[in-house]
Amino acid sequence: MLGFVILLSVPLLIYLFKVSPEKRAIKSGKEGEKRVSRILRRHGFRVFDDLIFKENGRTVQIDHIAVSQDCLLIVETKNHGGLISGCSYEKSWRQITPAGRIYTFYNPVWQNYGHLKAVEELLETSIELIPVVVFASDPVLNVGRSDMLVISVDELDAVLKEVKAQKPTKGNPKSANKDVIYVCERIKRLNCNSRKEFKLHIKSVRSKQRPLFN
Repeated sequence: MLGFVILLSVPLLIYLFKVSPEKRAIKSGKEGEKRVSRILRRHGFRVFDDLIFKENGRTVQIDHIAVSQDCLLIVETKNHGGLISGCSYEKSWRQITPAGRIYTFYNPVWQNYGHLKAVEELLETSIELIPVVVFASDPVLNVGRSDMLVISVDELDAVLKEVKAQKPTKGNPKSANKDVIYVCERIKRLNCNSRKEFKLHIKSVRSKQRPLFN
């Protein structure tokens, strides 16, 4: 029996040593994004995930754009766990992991505001744009007030219900549906995601997140 356990353990240990912390973090981040995407779809949004746009000579990576006749959500998903603290006016926010390590990362409110302005310029739509930052790892959020929604994934269902309730469809439904079709087609046409562009984005993100001390 002991030999059998050892045989099972060896492949697992090999896997853990072969898979770098960065790759595990990417995988965990993707799982968080999938969770957010599923919730958005449940509420009737047409969801586009993992988008990369070229705008004014720079690359903009957006986790999700969720489209409806009432509003268009620009969603930045973060997979930072533990205690998250920061304010809308601070360039860097802080993460204290359950293991006690402290990291800083670029202010996601600023980050998603940049996404909002890019989408505003690229999509040229009259549908209201709403930026949202969602933390998918159920952290403890200690963040200052902001004009942008900053929530945990457990709050997302309730927030989407509230957004839908506050924004009844206005005007001609046929015209509104045409706007949605136009926006969706434009998103598909402008998206230039590729393996190369994704790697460049990951490299940029890592340069903005660093441990302060152990």
